[in-house]
Amino acid sequence: MIIPEYWDLDVEITQPCYESIKMYIEKGCEPGSFITAIIENDLQRSVSSADHMNIKLIPEYVKFFQWYAPSKCWGYKGAVEDWIKILKDEKGVKEKNEHTSS
Repeated sequence: MIIPEYWDLDVEITQPCYESIKMYIEKGCEPGSFITAIIENDLQRSVSSADHMNIKLIPEYVKFFQWYAPSKCWGYKGAVEDWIKILKDEKGVKEKNEHTSS
């Protein structure tokens, strides 16, 4: 899954968080505590780990995931761990197929 470039988004999120989310969705890189809380639908943790800019943008992050992210990568406790495993498994299958087809 490739998400739109930052300037093409219809939501208002910070660019550093966008980069973190993009790396998470596309590469399986573990995000920081604020983004992890958003991904796992943990409102209390989202609020307590947000900085002064992101606290106001929490609804925008939720919209981002609703509109742009694969449904399997967010929305429940443990989503980050599960998504990273899915991407690792897909990468392993792809690499295995490349070795058998050469």
